[in-house]
Amino acid sequence: MIKKFSDEQINRARSVTLLDYMRQHNPGCLKHMGGGRYVHQDHDSFVIQKNNSDVRWFWNTKEVGGYSALDYLCKIEGMGFKDAMSAVLDGSDALSFNDIAPVSSKRIPERKPFSLPKAAQNNHRAFAYLLRRGISAETIQMCIDKGLLYQSVSGNCVFVGHDNARTPKYAAERSTTGDIKKDVSGSDKRFSFCIPPSAPSKSLYVFESPIDAMAHRDITEQEGYRLSLGGVVSAALDRFLEDHKDIKTILLCLDNDKAGNAAAKRIYDELKSSGRSYEIKFEPPKQGKDFAEYLQIKQKQKTADVENISTQLQKRKDVAR
Repeated sequence: MIKKFSDEQINRARSVTLLDYMRQHNPGCLKHMGGGRYVHQDHDSFVIQKNNSDVRWFWNTKEVGGYSALDYLCKIEGMGFKDAMSAVLDGSDALSFNDIAPVSSKRIPERKPFSLPKAAQNNHRAFAYLLRRGISAETIQMCIDKGLLYQSVSGNCVFVGHDNARTPKYAAERSTTGDIKKDVSGSDKRFSFCIPPSAPSKSLYVFESPIDAMAHRDITEQEGYRLSLGGVVSAALDRFLEDHKDIKTILLCLDNDKAGNAAAKRIYDELKSSGRSYEIKFEPPKQGKDFAEYLQIKQKQKTADVENISTQLQKRKDVAR
C-alpha cells in the first residue's frame, strides 16, 4: 500500500473521471441515454454527465455528486483517501456499486421512516404567513384543499409531496415566525411539492421552493404543472418526467442568483442529453431573487400605481373647483 503520494500522483488521480473509471472496471453498469448522459443500470437516479471535457456525476436521491472517480470512491464507497488513490492509480478492481456500503454508513445515513408532522386544529397561522408573503387567499386555499399544504402543531407551514397513489412521501416545513426551513425526516425528494394544472397541460414549470411555485401561480394565468425541487437537486424532476411522458415544454424558473443560474444550466444540459425531445426555456423572475420576491415587488408597484392615480384624480378635482 502506498503510504504517501506526490503532487503529480494526486493531480493524475483527480484527473481520472468516473466515466473512464467505470468503463475500465465495470463497463456493463452504465446505460448511454444519448449525448453525454449516462445512467447506472441498477440506480436510475445515478447520472454521469459529460459536456466536452467537463464530466460530473450526481446521485440525486442521495443528494451527492462530484467530478472524479476519486470523489466517487470516497463519498459513495466510503474508501479512505489513500485507498481510493491506490484504486485509481494502481488500477485495482472497483468496489461493487451498491446502495450503501457498511463502511460508508456514517457518511450517508439510511433514510428514516417518513411520517407527516402532526397537524394543528386549524391553518390560521400558516394562512396569515403566506398572505404576508403576497400569496393570494385563493391559491393558499386551493393548496390546502388538495392536501398540498397545512399547518403543523408547532405553527409551521408544511408543504407536502405525493406519489402517484396520492400517498404523502415528502414534506418540507417552513417557520411562520423565523427563517427555519427543513425537509421532514425520511422525506423522499423524488416526490416533491407539485401544484397540478386546472386544465390538461403539457407544460412544466420548475422552481426551487413551494412558495415560489405558489407565487408564480398568482403572477401568471398560464396553465402547467408547477414543481418544486426542494432546492436544486434534480431527483423530483427526473421522477416527474418518468411519470409524465406527455410533457413537451419545460420552463426553468429557478432563483435568479449564482446558485440558481448554475443549477438551471446543469438541468438544461441534463435534459438536452436525456434522449427525449423537450422545448426547454429559462424563465427566472424578471425582478428580485425568486418568484416570491417578484410577486411582492409587483404588488408594491401596483399599490404605488393606484396611489398615484388617486393622487392625480384628486388634483383634477381640486383644479375643477
